[in-house]
Amino acid sequence: MKTLPAITLIICVNALFIFFLVHKQNQIIKVKRDIQQYQNKISQTQEDIAKARYQLSKLHNPENVKTFSQEKLGMHPISLKEIQRHDA
Repeated sequence: MKTLPAITLIICVNALFIFFLVHKQNQIIKVKRDIQQYQNKISQTQEDIAKARYQLSKLHNPENVKTFSQEKLGMHPISLKEIQRHDA
């Protein structure tokens, strides 16, 4: 009869260990999921940076600047007749 409380105690301790093991595994899974989400955000941000750099390089192209200034701003190339000389 003395062994019944000991067996019950062992079973309860084992159940408690199993609970903690499952809890630990759930925490590990949660952290891994968070890591994956952050890695996805990092890769998306790197793609956005690459796109922005490409667009910036396109804007610095002299032909694009000329086209933009003529079409959007209404500017035209200056001729030599329009240049005035000012002597100080």
